[in-house]
Formats: sequence, C-alpha cells, structure tokens
Amino acid sequence: MNKIKASIVVIGFQKEDHRMHPHLYDFLQNLRNIYDDVIYIGDGDQGEGLYSIDRNIRDIFDILNFKKLLCKFRALFTRSSLYVSKRTGLAGKHRGPSLKRDDGSAETTDLRAFFLTGKYLVNRFPSLFMSFLSYTRRQRRLIKNLKNVKSKYDEGVILAIDHTSCFVAEKYFPGKVVLWSYDILTKDYPVRIKKGFLEKLITSRDALKAKALIIQDEQRKKLLEESVGASFSNTIYLPVSLNDSEFCRKASENRPKRKSFSIVNIVQSGLIIKDRWSDQLVDVYQSWPTWYKLSLRGFIGVDIKNKLLDVERKPNVSESIYDTTHLPQILNNYDIGFVGYAEKDSNHKYIENASAQMVEFLKLGIPVIGCGSSLFNDFVTRQNIGVSIRSIEEMENAIKKIIDNYSLFSRNARRLYESRYNLNSFFDDYLIKCFESLF
Repeated sequence: MNKIKASIVVIGFQKEDHRMHPHLYDFLQNLRNIYDDVIYIGDGDQGEGLYSIDRNIRDIFDILNFKKLLCKFRALFTRSSLYVSKRTGLAGKHRGPSLKRDDGSAETTDLRAFFLTGKYLVNRFPSLFMSFLSYTRRQRRLIKNLKNVKSKYDEGVILAIDHTSCFVAEKYFPGKVVLWSYDILTKDYPVRIKKGFLEKLITSRDALKAKALIIQDEQRKKLLEESVGASFSNTIYLPVSLNDSEFCRKASENRPKRKSFSIVNIVQSGLIIKDRWSDQLVDVYQSWPTWYKLSLRGFIGVDIKNKLLDVERKPNVSESIYDTTHLPQILNNYDIGFVGYAEKDSNHKYIENASAQMVEFLKLGIPVIGCGSSLFNDFVTRQNIGVSIRSIEEMENAIKKIIDNYSLFSRNARRLYESRYNLNSFFDDYLIKCFESLF
C-alpha cells in the first residue's frame, strides 16, 4: 500500500516506549501506516499531561502567594499547637502569641508549635522545588525539539495533546496547531486557579487559535469551549479507541463460553487512587468471599500504598501497567474489570468516551462494574456491559450478578468495543477523510 505523502508532528508529555498510553501508541501506529512522514515529540516517564504537570505548578504558585501562605501558616500553627498540647499535657501553659479566631475569641500557640509549622514548610519546599525543576527541564527539552523540526515541518500538521503542549507548540507553529484534547480543566475543577497560571494557560490566545479540535464527543467539546471561552468550528470526534488484534478476538470469543468459576478475579487498572475509589475497594475486599480475588494494576498512589500496609487481606498489586504490547495478555487473566471515577468535576461526569481503562476491558470481552457519575452508570446499564453501582458496598452483589449472567455481559462488552472503540474499523475511512481538511 502506497502511503499518503504528508508530514505530521504529534506533541505530548510522554515518552514513546512500551509504557506509552495504549490509545496514543495505537494512534501513532496507524498514522505511520497511512502517512509517509510522522514524528512524535514527547518526554516524561509515564506521561505528564495537563493534570499531573499543572497541579504541581498550582502548588508552587500557592506557596509563592503570600496571602495564601499566611492562611496556611495560621492553620498549621493552630493545629500544631493543639497537637503539642495533647502530646505534652501542657495545655494552657507556655503560651506563645495570641491569634484571633474568626468569631473574635483567642487561640493560643507555643514555641514548639512554631517550629513544627516551620518544619512542615521546610519539608514541603524540596518536593515543590523539584516539581518546578522537572516541569522547566522537560518544557525546555520540548522547546528544543520543536525548534529543531520547525523548518522541516512548518507546512505540516501539528497535533498537540492537551493545553500545555498546545500552548508551547503555538509559539513555534502559529495558526497551524490542532488541539487534541484528552482531559479538560473544566470550570468546576476544584483546584483551578482563577486569574492564575492555569487560567492564563487554558484561556490564552494561543489555545484559542487552534486550527482544529480533536475530542472524544460533542458533550466534552461543549465543556472545553466553556472552559476556554471559544468555539471550534472544525472538530474531529475521536473516542478513546484501541486497535484490535487476533489475540483479543480469540479471547473475546472464548470468554462467553465460561460456565463456572471456582475463583473470580477482579481487577482495577490504570490510576489506583482515591478518586478512582481504590481505597474503598481495598476496604470492602476485606469482607469478600475467599474465592473473590482483587488485583490492582497501574500507578499506585502513595495514599493507597500506605493503606495496603495496614490491611489484613492484601490484593495482588503490580505497577507495570504501561506495557502496551503485553497489556491485553495480562488483562485477559481477569474475569471482571472495575472502572471507578469520583464525580469531582464535569470532566469525570462525561467519561463514557474518554475511559481508556474501560475500553481495554471491552476489547477482551471483560464485563465491567462501573462506579461514577449517574451518566456513566446509566451508560454501563444501558449498554448492558456489566453492572453499575452507586456505592462501593454494592460491589459484592454486582460481582454475583455478573457471574450469573457472564456470557451476556461478555458478548455485549465486545460488541460495544467493535461498534464504538475499534480504532482499526474507522481510522482508514472516517479519520483520513477528516485529516484531509487539515493539510
């Protein structure tokens, strides 16, 4: 097959190796199969997108904001004082300077509380400083790479993943950048700084000048437009999608044939953090029947690691999730996939076309238990790909229901993947036609 002559640059904060997110890895593979000149510019060990980079920047700007620093200092000063009083039994003695509460009453501190507060700030500074250095160093490498390819790819298509990459790329390829949106920093995102660094970044004129937008669906497009205060007339809709394979086809054909389960293996894959219900999942696992086995695969948050040290019944844990080439073989060993999203903002409310974890399960015909927004739960129920729950305490009953109807849920899971999330099936037709408008 003769490839189409075209130059495409894809920019992201992630290395192109076996740990790359599967949906980006598959997309790049398909691009290179169709177009004759495709390069990827990225950096970072596991992919540092809008949230992971800019959250660190937010912390730094908070610390540098003197007013917020005083508020944090006062709160820690008071809490540390109470802690010292309880530990030493010196409540009311050795009082230090008096502070006023909001209601006008006095609260006391002592010298030891002052040093405890200072110790907290000193311990916090190195991590923030290293975050700042990491962000700066990786952005400088990205800028250096963009400068090196500017002359050769000045007439090509520039795909920048999320706001940070778009912000940098637009300075070297003005008016030629396509914003490829993975995550959205919505208006109701809890840590969005009004009139701060993030606000300027996502509402910058550079982001608003994007040549086109690639996003998962129309609902998420509306969220993005509300976020940046602009309208994107040229839009390409691309749900988080994965390539199919012979292994996955055979696995999905064999899975519905299972008639009995001596052991039921449940897995949560991807980010293993509180916002994904992982802590509560570990809690309810303690009371499950012995033949229900839980595995956590992915990036394990520090809070979850600490929790695992204290529980009696420990799930199987692995942090080798970003092994793109072997991930289907790994996940095929499990019977049920858990997909949980805390509804903390609208980005996680409209998640049905933006969940890579769910698509990995669907591709193998693995039924899912969904725990998230009412919209996501309705989606799981409507598609009949598993069971949706409103609280983690419903997990045990959900597992039983899936086992009792396993063949049905498994076939529906694979059917949904083929109709909506199979990148092979619509890349050559829909996406190539859409890309013609970009050249």
